[in-house]
Amino acid sequence: MKKLSSVLVGLALVASLSACGSSPSVSKPNDDAKPAAEAEAAAKEGTRENPYPLGSTISGKEWDVVINSVNLDGNAAIAAENQFNSAAPEGQTFILVNATYTYTGETSASPFINTSIDYVAGDNKAYKSSDVSVVTPEAVGFDELFTGGSTTGNTSIAVPVALDGVLRVTADMFGDGVFVAIR
Repeated sequence: MKKLSSVLVGLALVASLSACGSSPSVSKPNDDAKPAAEAEAAAKEGTRENPYPLGSTISGKEWDVVINSVNLDGNAAIAAENQFNSAAPEGQTFILVNATYTYTGETSASPFINTSIDYVAGDNKAYKSSDVSVVTPEAVGFDELFTGGSTTGNTSIAVPVALDGVLRVTADMFGDGVFVAIR
């Protein structure tokens, strides 16, 4: 009986933890019906090898995130925004990722806290906006959004100058990230 109780507790723990992550859904701009062979290939989109295009809507449980544009040379904009902003570390450059966040949940939340945009480079390392702290022009803020509320802003990330990576967009705090092209 004791062994059965241990097994049941273990199964309950696994079931509850598996509900923590969520796989986002994605709609791409001009998403038309495709033949079966293309649909099978499209199923692999959202990976580092085959990222979604800019303008795709990444939908999580409570957020829709659209990457509108990526300024691949954000150094001048960062420098102009605040005289105390530091330059990007040697071998890196700042990119500015402009995104629109729409809250689809039932209460209220902030995109700054509940979503994330990172850069995954060719060196297989993730670069985050928190790695180098600067005042970002037109930054996404701590706006509290209610159901249907939307805001647009920039996220700055110091990345390798090779610019050989992709964005990882996580549309919910504990959701799974998907990959979006930078061009």
